Amino acid sequence: MPPPTVLGFYLLLALGPHGPVGRFTESLGIGLPPFTFTGLVIGSVFYSLPFVVQPIQNVFEAIGARPLEAATLRASPRDAFRSVALPLARPGIVTGAIVDVAGEPLLARITRRSADKLGIGPALALQAQIKAVALLA
Repeated sequence: MPPPTVLGFYLLLALGPHGPVGRFTESLGIGLPPFTFTGLVIGSVFYSLPFVVQPIQNVFEAIGARPLEAATLRASPRDAFRSVALPLARPGIVTGAIVDVAGEPLLARITRRSADKLGIGPALALQAQIKAVALLA
């Protein structure tokens, strides 16, 4: 995953007046997304997406193919996915949602308090450790 500044730079290029998304939104009469709430949401989604996908991917890999193969003996693949895989994957989906919704504000608050007490270096190390633990959950 690129650093946030690099990600922000590329998003500005894509969403700006000369970028593909910016040209498309201007042709629709919507305007340019950068520096608007829509741009903020797009940037937040792009930044947090890897933190959401990782726990969900891990839980689907842990489930394996055998339960789905057994379920498709009497059900369509869509029904097997909905009735077998999704209930088994619920912990990973919930973890991904928690990391996405509460993770960043919580980490920012922890880092700010830690930086006041410990200094910025240990605070950033603490933030990285918390993210790593959340990804392994």
